[in-house]
Amino acid sequence: MDIGNRIRQIRIDKGISQRHVQKKLGKYGSWLSQVEGGSVQIYAKDVPLLADALGVEIGDLFVEEIKGA
Repeated sequence: MDIGNRIRQIRIDKGISQRHVQKKLGKYGSWLSQVEGGSVQIYAKDVPLLADALGVEIGDLFVEEIKGA
């Protein structure tokens, strides 16, 4: 799973809107939608901010949770 899909999965599982995440990062427009869709890459500086906005550890953005573990 790529990071965009992982961000979407975490965000939806936690009931967090794209608007909420973008506001915490100071991003506007369709930025998060584009990240989640894979058409825009995120900068390394945005990774910790994304993790904070989603309430997860940085590593959680890169590793898919193992179901049933």
